[in-house]
Amino acid sequence: MTRKAVHRQLIGDLLNLFGGSADPVVSHLVETGKLTLNDVRELEKRLSAMEKE
Repeated sequence: MTRKAVHRQLIGDLLNLFGGSADPVVSHLVETGKLTLNDVRELEKRLSAMEKE
């Protein structure tokens, strides 16, 4: 199993603990300072690129 596959499985399992919603995880990351404004901007770029595909 590749590292990427393991990450995907772990993240999927984590989200399942929260009913499939990323909101509680993202909120925690923001509150603990592990998700920065720069991280959010990068995520916005990725989402924008995905919309264009």
